[in-house]
Amino acid sequence: MTDINQGLWTTEQVAHFFQVRASVVKYWVHSLGLPHVKLGKHYRFDPNDIMSWVRSQKRGLVRSSSEEELRRITLD
Repeated sequence: MTDINQGLWTTEQVAHFFQVRASVVKYWVHSLGLPHVKLGKHYRFDPNDIMSWVRSQKRGLVRSSSEEELRRITLD
């Protein structure tokens, strides 16, 4: 849950956080499911939800079996 003192972020604040344009944030809302609340025509973002979403987007943390096999072959 968001700390009431922290508040919700605007699209521009999320864009600044990710160092992208606001249009990219809006694209992520529609295409990647970036968590948001829509108030009229405005999007608002819970910073805790954004951080959870970032963690869920991480790739490459677990090596595939083919990568492990290649590593084993090259080290033998």
